[in-house]
Amino acid sequence: MNSDIHEPLYAEKPPLGIVDRVEYLCEKSTGMDILHVGCADYPLTTERMNSEDFLHRRLTKASRSCLGVDLSTEAIEVMKSAGMDNVAWADACALSDQFGADFDVIVAGEVVEHLPNPGMFMEQAAQCLRPGGKLLVTVPNAFNIMRLWGLVRGREIVHRDHCYYFSSKTLARLASLAGFGVSEIAYTDPLATARHRPGLTPLYRTAIKRYPAFGQSVVASFSVGSESEKPHRIIA
Repeated sequence: MNSDIHEPLYAEKPPLGIVDRVEYLCEKSTGMDILHVGCADYPLTTERMNSEDFLHRRLTKASRSCLGVDLSTEAIEVMKSAGMDNVAWADACALSDQFGADFDVIVAGEVVEHLPNPGMFMEQAAQCLRPGGKLLVTVPNAFNIMRLWGLVRGREIVHRDHCYYFSSKTLARLASLAGFGVSEIAYTDPLATARHRPGLTPLYRTAIKRYPAFGQSVVASFSVGSESEKPHRIIA
């Protein structure tokens, strides 16, 4: 077996550890022109909008400008009826049909795992970012401790609409094929960062912070180079 193909877990960027997902995405987007992909959290749009941590609302406040797009026309109408007029319909795998290189940051929080072609999305995102722009992605972690515990018990705990699993390495590899470089890798786990932790033992919090690779989601910041470095239709 050729051992050269087996890279260390963090060949490029070591992880930051456990971060607060919403705070991290907002911090990295402050003062920027943002495209928020999958902004509606459909089909839980109404429930999510009632939360103080509703990501689209938080990104809108943090940004210079923020446009949210989603594939669900129903959810877009729900958001508009609630007074959010900075939303529109768009297909995440065909962003360049509607946008040029108009954004400093593209945010895709818990979206990529739902897509039929994540590679196409990455390629499209690269085409819609200005030189030096960032793609911020969060995805459920394939190695989350609760998911692994479920498998031990004979259950696969996964959302019925998910098409893919990702780890930090496979997510970074996919992004690299679309011309992105890895800026940062982190993990998030609401149980470890919650303000109120009912029934949560100090042991769990300590374990997740000590071993963040078992956290609930992978958080990644990718950067795109100059216009000449962007790939063109390399992923079919």
